[in-house]
Amino acid sequence: MLAGVLGARPNQPREGFDDNRTVFGAILRGDLPTTVLYEDERVLCFRDIRPVSKHHSLVIPKRNIRDLNHLGPEDVPLLRHMVSVAKAVVTTDCAEITDAAAALAVHQLSLGFHRWPAISVHHLHMHVIYPMPAISWWFRWLHPQSYSFLYPSAESIIQELSARSHESP
Repeated sequence: MLAGVLGARPNQPREGFDDNRTVFGAILRGDLPTTVLYEDERVLCFRDIRPVSKHHSLVIPKRNIRDLNHLGPEDVPLLRHMVSVAKAVVTTDCAEITDAAAALAVHQLSLGFHRWPAISVHHLHMHVIYPMPAISWWFRWLHPQSYSFLYPSAESIIQELSARSHESP
């Protein structure tokens, strides 16, 4: 069960985040308008400014993490939380989704991250896109129907980090 606030509402000012000079830092500070879909002490979920499908939101950690390369095994709980938030948001926002896991299984729902050179903002963010595929050839390259090296699934990153925690030093 999520302990944050779920439901669409305008962005609002928040204390802190002055050291985050990305556009997501500005959103976290409340300096930029956006539609917030979920918030708790660890993450913020909001609508993407350039949606590629009917539902396109981003889940970001409030902690400033540059990208996937700056994650370690200790971040697996955060990533799992981001996935839980994404599933709750998309089932709330899209009446036709009653089971996010089923939508993921048939590739109608995408929960993924970009790797360089496809990163536009250097603050970790997970895309939540429904329905797939994305609407244009350009966005289909950035958000492919099947995950790729440049757009891995949240689950594959969790598995990769979990495997690292079991490696011998």
